[in-house]
Amino acid sequence: MGSMITQADSTQPNILIILADQLAAQALSCYVADFANTPTIDELAQNGVCFTKAYTTCPLRAPARASCWSGLLPHQTGVMSNGGGWEKNVVDENTISLGSTLTKAGYDCHHFGKEYDFGALHGFKRHEAGWEIFEAPDGLAYNQDSWQDEHTTQQLEAFFQQQEHSEPWCVIADMQNPHNICGFVAENTPNCLDDSEPNLPDLPSNFHTNLSDRPLPVQYVCCSHRRQFQSRNWNDQQWRQYRAAYRHFIERCDKHLQRILDALRKRSDAENTRILFFADHGDSMGAHKLATKHTTFYQETTRIPFIISGAGVSEKGHHADQLVSLIDIFPTVCDVAGIEKPHHLRGISHLPSTIGQQVDDQHTCVVSQWHTQCYSAKDF
Repeated sequence: MGSMITQADSTQPNILIILADQLAAQALSCYVADFANTPTIDELAQNGVCFTKAYTTCPLRAPARASCWSGLLPHQTGVMSNGGGWEKNVVDENTISLGSTLTKAGYDCHHFGKEYDFGALHGFKRHEAGWEIFEAPDGLAYNQDSWQDEHTTQQLEAFFQQQEHSEPWCVIADMQNPHNICGFVAENTPNCLDDSEPNLPDLPSNFHTNLSDRPLPVQYVCCSHRRQFQSRNWNDQQWRQYRAAYRHFIERCDKHLQRILDALRKRSDAENTRILFFADHGDSMGAHKLATKHTTFYQETTRIPFIISGAGVSEKGHHADQLVSLIDIFPTVCDVAGIEKPHHLRGISHLPSTIGQQVDDQHTCVVSQWHTQCYSAKDF
């Protein structure tokens, strides 16, 4: 798109990347379901382009995140699990990353919030995630993860109050929620949910699924993933409460995003800021009687939201249906910045869709991988 440059200048757009942990596309009204109340995400979609067929490279956070920031698939980065009882591989600091590429081009790069990148964020100035215990706004906050987004939001509000930047910037707002649903499962094991709570979401249409004809890893997923083991004896009402909790954590994330965007809009350079919003992977949402993410590749866990919004988007409210992979984030951001993507990357830029142009060399397929979760028997 247009001419490419090697050094940033004041006319280049700023870039705000918002990453939500464990957010399924199916949970958002701007995609297919009226499940959660997310006015902030809806506004991004209304002022941008929604990509309806975006998929993670792995339905697990560390492999997906290392893949995203490096533009490589998990088997290429070597980050195949979350660590724990499995060997913890780290992306080599000499690997060309999104951060190192943007920094070399003159961007001021900052990362706030959750990391779990296993080295792939090099090139970004990291602002330490906080674990302070803030006042709990509700009864669903069970562990320290519940408050991390409040700390991240306050950091970003303070950062955006700085009005002077002589160079363009790229900021990652890395949100913890709705991942806190994992803590909800752990805290409510076994069968200690209150069956009397009213106004719960309905069960998904594919909740009652016969898994006997599925591959063995699906049939025995309760033996290979601790959240499936912990939720194995829930009744229908308790699964509905799971869905209510997941909805709640999505809505909490949306409220934090609203504050972050409000702070951005007060800046003098807000009109020159492009926003990319996506998730590392999805959540089962109770489909097939499954919780959180796991060893399978159902749409709920592999299909993710991806929205490009903000400056320069002319196709506002458009839904683009080409295949998108997390490895495309790196080339798309390079295109936004007007710099050449590294030649070894196999991902493509989807920026043309935001101005009504055809994306060249579209994917004929995208790849999602699973190797292992990471945990040992003591975690079950």
